[in-house]
Amino acid sequence: MPLSCCRFGNYGHRSDFKEIFQHIGVPFKQETKGEWIRTIADHSGVFIVPVQNIKNLIPDVRGMGLRDAMFLLDDYGIKAIPVGRGKIVRQSKDPGSIISNENLILYLE
Repeated sequence: MPLSCCRFGNYGHRSDFKEIFQHIGVPFKQETKGEWIRTIADHSGVFIVPVQNIKNLIPDVRGMGLRDAMFLLDDYGIKAIPVGRGKIVRQSKDPGSIISNENLILYLE
């Protein structure tokens, strides 16, 4: 299956992507041991690149599925409210903002 037929470029937990790519036979290059990653595809395979998250700052969860986002945000002590279905396309507070006691609203499409 040519990579051009598939849409990659997602954000999530490294072990989930590794298992999926191995299952469907898509070659990937593991450039990191980081827990949270983004995927980038080119003609030679799928690259896994690390996502830097800083504990006092709101992470960028756009592009993630709800399950991964809620897991990550819970690890930061952030309460989130999902609105919609699908992948997260917008969040109520900018990534990199200082974490406060307010809820973070996640907009999904």
